[in-house]
Amino acid sequence: MKKGVFIVIEGVDGSGKSSFLKRMMNEHTMINSQPIIYSREPGGCDTSEAVRELIMKLSNSDPLTEALLFCASRNEHLKKKILPALNENKIAICDRFVVSSWIYQGLIKNAGYEKVKKINEYVTDGLEPDLTILFDVDPEIAAKRISERSTMNHLDAYTKERINKIRNAYLERLKDNKKAKIINASLDLDTVYDQVVNIITLFVKNHELN
Repeated sequence: MKKGVFIVIEGVDGSGKSSFLKRMMNEHTMINSQPIIYSREPGGCDTSEAVRELIMKLSNSDPLTEALLFCASRNEHLKKKILPALNENKIAICDRFVVSSWIYQGLIKNAGYEKVKKINEYVTDGLEPDLTILFDVDPEIAAKRISERSTMNHLDAYTKERINKIRNAYLERLKDNKKAKIINASLDLDTVYDQVVNIITLFVKNHELN
């Protein structure tokens, strides 16, 4: 039985979510006496990180193959890291989860939205984030941030048009989700950081009262 709090950070490439998580990981090890574990997808545990490396190498794989590899990574990640943490009443904060698969593999790479959603249902077995925070960013700002990266991979969306398509897909799927909050990630990084830490802190405190 899940006891902890599962929080997912979503957003287009260049939204600043990964930078936010790196800073939060350095500054916050617990909230309200609850320990925090940080993770990412694909990855998060040994097997999942190995699958991540494979995904990064296979730039020309069929979209459904890529979606299945993400599912394999996610299955190990949930079983080995996320679920054990939640069962120990910890806060699990993850960089990306199933919504990313729906959008990137299902829609952008045309593996089929419903197909990708269905195969992920087998893996997650009903597990949903208690809170999803979408870092919504102006495509021009995201494209500029991506262009300034020292390294890139084939999963990075680096054109403004592609980023805008992904952004709209995120907004469409999360705008009516009562467990989702959409924040303006075009603001300066310190403002975004303070805002999101406050959202997470208040959510965890209120979650304990319910």
